[in-house]
Amino acid sequence: MAQPPLLSEEGNNYGLRFAAACLVSLLATFVNPYGWHLHEHVLTSLQNNYLMDHVAEFRSFSFHSAGALHVELFLLVAVLGAAALVRQRAFGPALLALAMLHLSLYSARHLPTAAVLLLPLCVAALTREAEGWPRLRSLLDYSKRLQAIDRNVWGAIPIVLLLAATVTGLGTLARAGRIGFDSAEFPVRAVDFLQQHDPEARVFAKDQWGGYLIYRFAGHLKVFIDGRGDFYGQDFFEIYAQVAEAKPGWDAVLKRFDVRFVLVSPDNALASALQLSSDWKRVHADSVAAVFQRVS
Repeated sequence: MAQPPLLSEEGNNYGLRFAAACLVSLLATFVNPYGWHLHEHVLTSLQNNYLMDHVAEFRSFSFHSAGALHVELFLLVAVLGAAALVRQRAFGPALLALAMLHLSLYSARHLPTAAVLLLPLCVAALTREAEGWPRLRSLLDYSKRLQAIDRNVWGAIPIVLLLAATVTGLGTLARAGRIGFDSAEFPVRAVDFLQQHDPEARVFAKDQWGGYLIYRFAGHLKVFIDGRGDFYGQDFFEIYAQVAEAKPGWDAVLKRFDVRFVLVSPDNALASALQLSSDWKRVHADSVAAVFQRVS
């Protein structure tokens, strides 16, 4: 008869500790150069429909893109796991799973967080469901034997050895010059060209490449925009879109900001517009990016 109060007291203590940890974590977010204004900025950005609709990471995930199969498998496991949690009357975790599923479908940037939070939770729930299926008992017994072996050999030791081997391998690759940005995704060769000709010019490039340019030139080269679209604001983002989509007046914008080089994908509409303009000359081209220089 005394057991339920003990369990209740332990649950209350756990809840208080959890609430205290949440409060401390919340207060820690105010320790930044902008104080509460950082939260104001985040909320304002999230309420800006233009940014939400035009920044790729805020839009819904495209199931036509590379890696879509992995995302589909994650969503399948998450849905089945959420159903298992409801069946097991674990309504709190089930509500968390449904909320994260909603966020994952609403915005692609939530997919990694949802995967980290939900996969352990949902796999554990599905494992509990599988324990009641006789046909899967042999598979579960095999998993338990693996866990026993892992405990006996001290699973941390193989992990440490693997990490040491990884660090050693990365060091070897770095000394050989084989570590860096993927030249099939980033304009590595085009940026090498810019470094040789004018490393302090003003360059227009798409926002995904802006951060790479800042990194490569250590801030000396002036980029038009980078991936932090929320800090530029809607008005400037609309100006950027005017150029990126080659809308009427795009060249006037580049003149106003004294842009001397344009770094763009060869098959982009802006590349075609620049090719037809007498004010611009293509000075470099590869499979990933083309560089246009103002000649007037």
